[in-house]
Amino acid sequence: MASCASQPKNDFKDNGYQTDTVYISGQVLNFPEGKTLQVAYMKFVEDEQVRLDVTPDSAGHFEIQVPVINSTRLFLYYFMKASSITLFAEPGEKIEIQSDWKEETLAFSGEHARTHQDVYDYWRYVDSLALPYSYIETMDRAYCNTPQAYGFRDHGRGRCGRPWRRGSGL
Repeated sequence: MASCASQPKNDFKDNGYQTDTVYISGQVLNFPEGKTLQVAYMKFVEDEQVRLDVTPDSAGHFEIQVPVINSTRLFLYYFMKASSITLFAEPGEKIEIQSDWKEETLAFSGEHARTHQDVYDYWRYVDSLALPYSYIETMDRAYCNTPQAYGFRDHGRGRCGRPWRRGSGL
């Protein structure tokens, strides 16, 4: 009889915390002349962020090698005009990026292309929901003038700065 319990699947490569490399290459079309692309990562032992610059050639082609310790999060800046890109990469992984700076399009290829694309699409969607602060502030003020505002606890104070009272809300 087979057991229902199984070991959890770990999809990230564990290289025993040995320094390895992530290879990122590709092409950025319509990239402004004189600008550089940046790839950033955290050096966890030193608790500092490191930024590596790469200058695409005249056709927009680039290659960069990023030293990593185990699976890590990378931040790519200036690959797109209006946003940064977050990737989760494994040691030894080869990532290819095709983007158009002017048209704001981006595509990945490589072993984990689908994951990279899904993460990128998710964050692009979340960013599209961002509201101007003035709108959020206006909605908060409108909310604070409702009876429901008294129902939220925040260390003894309501969300709107009023004391929380038992039985006075939700």
